[in-house]
Amino acid sequence: EVSATVPGAIGRIAFSSDADHTDGEIYVRDFAGSSPTRLTNNAYGDLVPVWSPDGTQIAFTRDWKTMAFSSDIFVMGSDGSNPINLTNGAGTYNWMGDWSPDGFWILFVSNRSGSLALWKMHPDGSDAQMIFNDAGPESGAAWSPDGSKIAFARLSGTTSLDVWVVNADGSGEIQLTSGVAAEAQPTWSPDGSQIAYIRSAGSTGDIWRMNADGSNPVNLTGNPANVYALFPAWAPDGSKIAAGASTQNLIDHRYCFQKIHIIDTESGEATQLTTADGKLGNYAFSPDGKMIAYAAAFSQEDHAVSQVFVIPTAGGEP
Repeated sequence: EVSATVPGAIGRIAFSSDADHTDGEIYVRDFAGSSPTRLTNNAYGDLVPVWSPDGTQIAFTRDWKTMAFSSDIFVMGSDGSNPINLTNGAGTYNWMGDWSPDGFWILFVSNRSGSLALWKMHPDGSDAQMIFNDAGPESGAAWSPDGSKIAFARLSGTTSLDVWVVNADGSGEIQLTSGVAAEAQPTWSPDGSQIAYIRSAGSTGDIWRMNADGSNPVNLTGNPANVYALFPAWAPDGSKIAAGASTQNLIDHRYCFQKIHIIDTESGEATQLTTADGKLGNYAFSPDGKMIAYAAAFSQEDHAVSQVFVIPTAGGEP
């Protein structure tokens, strides 16, 4: 597994890779193309690295690789120094979510209360507080740019996955989407006025956007049958969204045939950016919006999403 993230003003990429035949280690590199620097080195799986807003720390999930799945959240310096276990065995499942914009909180999912719930804690692991808890799983949680709200996806009833928003203190939960289709992966626009998300039904999936209060939902992609869009990521100026698209909603297609597209947030016009076949991981814009870092395999024959590439958003070769 590889994930790439970008600190807002630093222009560096943190990612997890098993390229060295490990279970996942954290690396960093510059957008300019410097050689990756390995930050972790152990027998476990270090995954989902997320920069602190000031770029001085990286939080990540450590999979302990036990027979019964067990994971904790760590934080370390941006150079890999002083890794600290923040959750330290409180529950068997702890998964990194997002930093608050002020760097004062870390959002995560944990079963420490007996079932999966959305939590927050300080970057030293103190003052852990449950934000939201019910019988359905929470996923794709993200802070609003001003830090006042959290968007996430959860089951409404037993079958419908919908987008919800809750205040950062856990109060005032509001369901923003409804219906039989699954709506998930909410992502805030840079100014906090809109939320992009995926809406999937059967073999199709589209990128939608709506106002932050759930009003005025707009289908940006309007895909024909057998096209599936995933993982919206906003450009820093809010004018574009990067999204992956594959020809079918099948595991092999979503892993091996997914391509990054750039979507205009007003017109919905989409331009395919990447062309290579092979497994695709996630992606993120550079702070100036001119480049996209993405995780991918070299080819369809490559067993793992083990490399990080950088490509101009205007098009070109990675």
